[in-house]
Amino acid sequence: VDYYGGVIGNRSFSKFVTEWAPPAFPADWRLFALAGLALWLVSRHASLLMRYEKVVFVLLLLAALSANRHGIWFGLFCGLLLPRLVDAAWRAPESAPPRRLVAATWAVLGVMLAALVVPAFMRDTAWYTQRYPAQAAASVAGILAAEPSARVFSSEVLADWLLWEVPSARGRIAFDVRFELLSREQLVQMSEFVNATEGWRPLLRGYRVAVLEPTRLRRNQRALLADGSAVKLFADDRVAVLLLGREGT
Repeated sequence: VDYYGGVIGNRSFSKFVTEWAPPAFPADWRLFALAGLALWLVSRHASLLMRYEKVVFVLLLLAALSANRHGIWFGLFCGLLLPRLVDAAWRAPESAPPRRLVAATWAVLGVMLAALVVPAFMRDTAWYTQRYPAQAAASVAGILAAEPSARVFSSEVLADWLLWEVPSARGRIAFDVRFELLSREQLVQMSEFVNATEGWRPLLRGYRVAVLEPTRLRRNQRALLADGSAVKLFADDRVAVLLLGREGT
């Protein structure tokens, strides 16, 4: 109960966490297109739906319009609800389609499914981390091994990867993507850091290593390197590992 109260009732999420922000046009045009089609079908053929289905449809639509992450539930429910309404709006011919057409359709679907599923079982585990440089994880692991009291500040996008690749980072990393564990003050600080607004530097105080995304956090990286607050240990187009001063900044 505390978890759901802290997440659903946390107004800070919609301001600082993208997944909890309301959808916007044109970036989320797919959701608006689906909602428009669904509303048109439901309004024309409401008599085909049970009262329960209508209530759930409205609630999920409101939820999807209030936060991006709720859109998936609205989409799944439309997948269950709309086929009946589509049949009512565009009645299919009474005669059955040719058997060859049905067989060809199933064959195409089978090939598409195999193309998606088979490679997933054939991939080596290294395939899933190939976009993340092993050298970056190794540099972080080296610092943590050499300095038992060292702590890591990582952006939320890279934190889970570090926890997977560097087990010694557990309990020594600032935060991961579980934003529900952060207070409003911490969310504000994180937003200030991401936007490089005034007051972002104190967030690094007490951390020995910073692991950042060079593209999204370019201003932070440049500022730290420019004034000598950090030394670059590794950097490519996806990950930058910076060794901070003893006090973090």
